[in-house]
Amino acid sequence: MKGERKITAKEMLSKIKHDPNENEWEYIIFYTDRITDTLKEIIPYDITEVDMGFMSVYKEAEYHLIPIHRIRQFQKNGVVVWRRD
Repeated sequence: MKGERKITAKEMLSKIKHDPNENEWEYIIFYTDRITDTLKEIIPYDITEVDMGFMSVYKEAEYHLIPIHRIRQFQKNGVVVWRRD
């Protein structure tokens, strides 16, 4: 719909993590890795905290801080539901 505001990546994360109608296991988040300049994926279940513009992610037995602005897209059941323009 024209004029409708697109939700932000942070709002999308909040919806996935806290909306009882959403199942975080249905989502995959794609972000740009600053070292390799490639798209990497995480599942919302691995996100332990979202604060001050960063996601704290526990993956492969380590914590990683990923800036929210590096998120490129969200997929739900294999379908892109949000993409950074």
